[in-house]
Amino acid sequence: MSTQQNFDVLTLLGAVARTTSATGSAVDLQGYVNPGGRAMKAYLDLGAVTTAGPLTVVIQDSDTTTAADFTNATDGAFTVIPVGTTTATNEAIHFKTAKRYVRALATCTNGAGHSYGVYILAEKRAK
Repeated sequence: MSTQQNFDVLTLLGAVARTTSATGSAVDLQGYVNPGGRAMKAYLDLGAVTTAGPLTVVIQDSDTTTAADFTNATDGAFTVIPVGTTTATNEAIHFKTAKRYVRALATCTNGAGHSYGVYILAEKRAK
């Protein structure tokens, strides 16, 4: 049975202001439950929007830390933040991965400026 003390919040992209696209570092899921098929929860926390513009964020996964090996995880796309959004918002999604590493990939265009962070909730394996 899961308890709150078995969960970690892992940062895929730290919460900062960005005006360009960003790729998070690979986060190692070794030591977390369901190797070979993890169902996980991810959060996009959008704070201030300094310049309205589209923001697209996806969770990617890979068996290695090589950047070219990452592909979009199953169900790992957040709702696109449209051009007209100027207020803070957040979204939670559930995605699946059978890979060891995950990262976030954020694409903003048209000079958009957003403050945001991307996180996952991961359950530690029982020892």
